[in-house]
Amino acid sequence: MATKTRKRFLFVLVFSFGAAAGRAQTLQADVSFLHALHQWNTTGFSADLGGLLAGQHFLGLEFTAFNPKFTYSYPIYGSAHVDERIETLQLAYRFSFPLSTFGSNHRHTPFEFYVGGAGGLGRVRQTLTNTSTGVAALAPQQETELCVELAAGLQCNFGPYFGIKAGFRYIDSINNVRLFNTDANTDTKALEAGVVFRF
Repeated sequence: MATKTRKRFLFVLVFSFGAAAGRAQTLQADVSFLHALHQWNTTGFSADLGGLLAGQHFLGLEFTAFNPKFTYSYPIYGSAHVDERIETLQLAYRFSFPLSTFGSNHRHTPFEFYVGGAGGLGRVRQTLTNTSTGVAALAPQQETELCVELAAGLQCNFGPYFGIKAGFRYIDSINNVRLFNTDANTDTKALEAGVVFRF
């Protein structure tokens, strides 16, 4: 993806985040641990910051990072250990379905089910190390492309300001990422567990 296009897209993300935070009745920050499946088999993390509108609509910025490590046999470079770094910066939206309410003013719900999605930029960086010599085969390569995400899960709130959540995410790159003359594996299914702060 061209540098100018990336800058424009980042501007849209930041502007949308600012608009959401300015209109929000409540600010929300989430921190989650993600266990990625589908060949990645690694643990990553996610951090979200945004606004909560009408108690049910979250809109904000989301950053995720994974560091898969695996061995792959390349047609040109032979067998190599791959150290991969995958990062995404996305505009995220989630809608919560209250399962019950607590308190006369309905300030919070003990349990809620959420669904949502995100879209933004994803960067993939790979470093190859020869399995025989232990020496880096080539200089690291990286590529940035558009990416999307789908999410669903259950959240348990311990009052209006704190909660925990568990869910499922699907993360995918819109365009194929090609590094070292090989298509990179840039999609995964991930299990999520995290905490939610509202203020």
